[in-house]
Amino acid sequence: MIRNRARTNESTYRGNAFPRQRRMVPIGGLHLAVILTLFFVATACPAQEPSEPRVNEKALAGDVERYTRRFFHGNPEPWRLESEAIQESFSDRPMVIYEMNRFAPGTQATARQTESARALLERSKRAALEHGWEDVEQGIADGFVLQPGDRLHYFNEEYIRDDRVLDPDRPEYLMYFDTPNGKLLVGMMFYARSLEEHGPQYGGPLTLWHYHRWKYEACLKDGLIPSGPRRYSEDDPPCPPGFQGSDKSPEMTHVWLIERPGGPFATSMFVPRRIVNELSKKRDLMLDQRSQSSSNQQDSADFPASDEAGTPTQVRIESASSP
Repeated sequence: MIRNRARTNESTYRGNAFPRQRRMVPIGGLHLAVILTLFFVATACPAQEPSEPRVNEKALAGDVERYTRRFFHGNPEPWRLESEAIQESFSDRPMVIYEMNRFAPGTQATARQTESARALLERSKRAALEHGWEDVEQGIADGFVLQPGDRLHYFNEEYIRDDRVLDPDRPEYLMYFDTPNGKLLVGMMFYARSLEEHGPQYGGPLTLWHYHRWKYEACLKDGLIPSGPRRYSEDDPPCPPGFQGSDKSPEMTHVWLIERPGGPFATSMFVPRRIVNELSKKRDLMLDQRSQSSSNQQDSADFPASDEAGTPTQVRIESASSP
């Protein structure tokens, strides 16, 4: 009987006849209360704006889990949660760089984050000019020392210990590239204040932090500066007093003061030699122009003042007397 009824209803809908009218169920008090409750919830709780960045909830709550990936120059790996990260075996390399990110892969920076990143870049450029760090000798005079076993990174112990983060007037590192015309200032590197501290992503996903993990333990001065010896086995002497043994560095981030592939916050230290040499030539030309401008200003200061009408006073140039 149920089958016959189903066939009858089906033939009715397929034919020209109108379907049978269904009985209306009267709305009781309970039904009305449920409907009104759902309507109130829908109108009182509007949907969240989709433009907000997708952030790892554990990271927002102050937990340690973030996204990470091994960074190989020009070929970084996919992002993974830290708990799912690949454990490095160091079978074919003495050091690996790990990038860190509080934001889920694919997250776009907000307008505010983009502005924060741009502001730090401009402050860093201005600080470098004001302190005269374009000249490596000035950087050395201000306390920056070439890191042992390195030709690019100059660190400042006072700034590393000052408990400040992302201060362009007190950067923990200056980075200089070698060129045919001498050292070229290319950027700053900012350091976390401890081995455990997570670097603040002021520019959201635009500004990634990274750290180095080494195959052999390094002796870090004050637990921060890799200026001590390496321990290649358990038989090697322990780190000297004032040094802490670690197989990883503190977290760090770059701010590049030059136009380079990868942008102003790139993790990679690789910049094509052609770009470096061109930048060096431009730097030398700019310094020559500044020197010429300074010389002209000095000549102008030695020139006699004008009278009230603005007409220069007459100057008599006397030739030097013969000996």
